Amino acid sequence: MSATRVYQLLAIAGWTVVAILVLPRLWPEPPAPVPVQGRAHFSGRPLRGGTIVLSSDPDRDDRELLAQGEIRTDGSFSVRAEGLAGVRPGWYRVTLTGVDAAGRPTPTRYRHPEQSALLCHIQPGGPVILDFHLRP
Repeated sequence: MSATRVYQLLAIAGWTVVAILVLPRLWPEPPAPVPVQGRAHFSGRPLRGGTIVLSSDPDRDDRELLAQGEIRTDGSFSVRAEGLAGVRPGWYRVTLTGVDAAGRPTPTRYRHPEQSALLCHIQPGGPVILDFHLRP
């Protein structure tokens, strides 16, 4: 093997080591998912079922994150992103659809992220407890 070829192989090996050590620092692992749970109320009483959706707030977070959960008959819920044990940290707009104790649906504005005016900030380290009190 020629000296030129040996230098080429050493250069390739050196750059490979640099890539293995440096590139992961340029693209760090995303933060661990955080357990999120809570309760949803309408007019002072727990919702009797429905869905909660957290979608990333484009005004505060440039990632496209989505998580959802089922609102149980006592108004409690837990939220998780697909395939994760919780929710990635970040700012979220919240939408809620459900029914109150009389079987009436929540107002339409709570079903749209731009209209609900509900926000939450999921911080690393959790767990996070959310409590929403909706008004007519």
